[in-house]
Amino acid sequence: MKKSARLVDRAVGSMSRWVHGVAAGILAAMMFLTFADVVLRYVFNRPIVGSYELTEYMMAILVAFGLAYCALLKGHVTIDLVVSRFSQRAQAIIDSITCLMGLGVVLLITWQTAFFIKEQFDSGVVLSLI
Repeated sequence: MKKSARLVDRAVGSMSRWVHGVAAGILAAMMFLTFADVVLRYVFNRPIVGSYELTEYMMAILVAFGLAYCALLKGHVTIDLVVSRFSQRAQAIIDSITCLMGLGVVLLITWQTAFFIKEQFDSGVVLSLI
């Protein structure tokens, strides 16, 4: 059991690091897009059409990909004034419950996002890049 857990941990770790690299690239692209849009808008009066929408999409990807890496590093903010006084077993149970609740929230967000995407696709909404 420990061997399979280590294998899953290594796979998730390497995938999270890869996703973190993609998120860093998206952040750089978003930064350059915003910079170019501001320069073109105020210096040449020619903004980049659709840059606002592209930035929104990039931000959604950035947040989702950043969450995976943050979870890998256990970088989420926790306040454990009460829980730290419990036994190790009770802390593990509470941690498991909160992880399952977090997974439920992420699944709910994913489901609603997929529903929203399908709704947008069916209505014919397109990105205004032209």
